[in-house]
Amino acid sequence: MDEEMNVRVERLERDNRRLKVVGTLAAGVLGIAWLLGAAFDDKEKVPDEVRAKEFILVGQGGEALVRLHATTIRVKEDEVIVLPKLVFLGKDGKDRLTLGGGGDLAPYLRMQGSDGVTRLQMDLTEGKTGITLRDKNAKVRATFAVNAEGQPFLGLHDEQERLRIGLAHHSDGSFLVISDGTVPRATVGVTPDGAPGVAVNGKDGKPRIFLSVPQDSTPSLSIVDGEGKLHCQLFRDPDQGTGLRLFREGEILALSATVNPTGVPSYVVIDQQGSPRAILTVGPEGLPFLSLMDRDRTRKVTLMSNADGFSGMYVSDENKTLRAALGLRQGASSALQLYDAESNRIWEAPSSGRK
Repeated sequence: MDEEMNVRVERLERDNRRLKVVGTLAAGVLGIAWLLGAAFDDKEKVPDEVRAKEFILVGQGGEALVRLHATTIRVKEDEVIVLPKLVFLGKDGKDRLTLGGGGDLAPYLRMQGSDGVTRLQMDLTEGKTGITLRDKNAKVRATFAVNAEGQPFLGLHDEQERLRIGLAHHSDGSFLVISDGTVPRATVGVTPDGAPGVAVNGKDGKPRIFLSVPQDSTPSLSIVDGEGKLHCQLFRDPDQGTGLRLFREGEILALSATVNPTGVPSYVVIDQQGSPRAILTVGPEGLPFLSLMDRDRTRKVTLMSNADGFSGMYVSDENKTLRAALGLRQGASSALQLYDAESNRIWEAPSSGRK
């Protein structure tokens, strides 16, 4: 009897152990199924949006590293705008890099130093792209911009943020401008066809001196007044040579001094109507020649000398007919001769006895 009871107890214990194993396996399967179902349920429950006034990304020690928030700015008494900002923080918690903009607001980027002062900023406004560099006092010291037409500009500023050097390129050419902080004082430029030029300005910012080299490689230096009217010009021309021109009021040429390509100098005095009235020149042999002319540019008086030692003065009428001659030959006495309208000699002193 006891033996039979022992056998039954052992059978029940084996059955009980089997039920425990089966129950454990069943519970495990059910748990995995629940987890899988929960995972699928979470995907279906991902929210369409998350709303918050601020998001903060922190490090392992809980320190703030990145902030995403919105700042309200009042632009008018009855108008405010909300400016979204993404800020990267330094170890000290100060802003080091800021990215903002959105909506109707132009995007911008700011980089701050450890002192919190913005040192570099990038902006995009109405088609204009700009980069600004600042010093430790937050003063603008350099700017680089490209406008809506694609024209670049580079500016360097002094401690008072005044523009001192500007470099620009546009449809009129490329230019370097140097300023005294108020007005431009010097400009160096190159036109689209490759002609360089330099302009020096007065204290009023108006050009006073121009140096240019056109495409034909004819350099010139011009001096103008405050109204831009030409007063003096120094030039070098392949055909005319090297020369100096002086002008009256109204840019009327008054005097011209040149040395032609063969080395012959000349000096021309011009009246207010633009007609030459006196010409002084020296020939290749070094002999001087002076001509005086009327308003019709007719030569009336000529003074000259030749290699034989003769010096003379000749007077002509409006028809270019010789009417008088005064001569002096080296080692001899002087002579005066008068002529009629047909160039016939009618008087002579001293008399030679000839007519």
